[in-house]
This record gives sequence, C-alpha cells and structure tokens, in this order.
Amino acid sequence: MTLLCTLTACGHNSPPPATVENTAAGSSAVASDPTALGKTLYIKKGCTACHTVDGSPRVGPSWKQPDWGKTIELASGGSVTMDESYLRESILSPQAKARPGYPTVMPSFDGQLRDDELAGLIAYIKSLKQP
Repeated sequence: MTLLCTLTACGHNSPPPATVENTAAGSSAVASDPTALGKTLYIKKGCTACHTVDGSPRVGPSWKQPDWGKTIELASGGSVTMDESYLRESILSPQAKARPGYPTVMPSFDGQLRDDELAGLIAYIKSLKQP
C-alpha cells in the first residue's frame, strides 16, 4: 500500500487497485466478516512468513489443516484436539502446546490482537480446513 501511494504521489496516473485495505466497502466487509478480517491479518501481521495456506509446511505448520477436529500430537508427548480453543491458545501462548517437528520460534500475540481480530484469525484458519 505504501508503494502504491508513493507511485501515485510521484505522478503515476492510475489509481491503486481496489483492495480490502483501500476501499470503504472493503473496510465494512472486513468488519462484518471474521474470515475476511482473518485473511487480511494473515498478511498484515506477517503470518505468511511462517505459515502457508496451501498445505505445505514452512517454519510453522500450514493453516490448511487436515487435522481439524481430530486429536493431534504435541511436542511434549501429550495430545490435544485441533479446535478453536487450541488455536486461541497457540496464538496467544505458542509454546504452551507446540507441535512436534517445528521450532519453537513463534512470538506470542497476547496483547497484540483485539478479540475480534483473534476470532477473525481463527475463523480464517478454520475456513481452510480440508474435508
């Protein structure tokens, strides 16, 4: 967005493309759609650096989860059900119930997300679940 604004200020005549971030209609759509808000935050909060949405692993597990609703193994040797509660805890306290095979490098987002933003991220992740 900054680059687009900079190009426009330098004399580039075409307006920036319509996106969720730069249209009034998009803003209200994001506000009323938790999944759209979560998708926007996935990019804005830098989640793309470690999590994919296509099923391929990166530094962290992909958000396209074939394990939604199932019991998953934890690095500690325990297990937990992959659900909204687990995701909430994993976003706020990532090391509490880490998955095996991934480094414990995710920072805590506790105090950095409003409740609606946290719900949006969870809704977006849940929307990516595999059948």
